[in-house]
Amino acid sequence: MHSAKFQIRPYDQQLIDYVLSKIKEERVTITKQIKLKEGLDIYIDNATFAVKISKKFKSRFKGESKITKSLIGENKTKGKRIYRVTVLLRLPKDL
Repeated sequence: MHSAKFQIRPYDQQLIDYVLSKIKEERVTITKQIKLKEGLDIYIDNATFAVKISKKFKSRFKGESKITKSLIGENKTKGKRIYRVTVLLRLPKDL
């Protein structure tokens, strides 16, 4: 299972509570949280779940979401590359 990162921009407590409640419902492990001046980064251990949440976010909050992946390492025994999925959840500026 690949890791993922949510980037919540700007800092919005309602959106953060929504994401954290969905993480708790699905029993996904949060590996790290970093609070930034422009928002919050939440690292989890389930990339499939992160993509699923981004689709729900668009319909509920009418915001923008972007999904990217970045190479974070390589599994030496299997010879496969390991990627982290990054999901940007950005609320519209007029809210």
